[in-house]
Amino acid sequence: MRKIINNHPYNTETAFLVGTCGDDLTDFYCTTEALYRTRDGRWFVHCTSSACQASGLPCTIDQTFLVGECLYTLAEHEVSPWATSHNCREDMLITIAALLNLPEA
Repeated sequence: MRKIINNHPYNTETAFLVGTCGDDLTDFYCTTEALYRTRDGRWFVHCTSSACQASGLPCTIDQTFLVGECLYTLAEHEVSPWATSHNCREDMLITIAALLNLPEA
């Protein structure tokens, strides 16, 4: 997905995929969010919702069921709290900490 927000381009095909959080999109009641980082260090999330999730997103046809998707940005200080609140896997949290240059505890 490509989107321009505040005159900055965001593209899921060219940005670094840090990891994903969420459910399997074959479940009609799920949302999956993928955290990305652009080459110049900006963070964003690509959100995909299955047919029955109300996310207020535009829907497109994807393999016989409706899917909504959106893209939104995160400031650097929002990345770690976002990952914690989304119950991301440990390996993703470690990658985020390394990208943010967070000191080890």
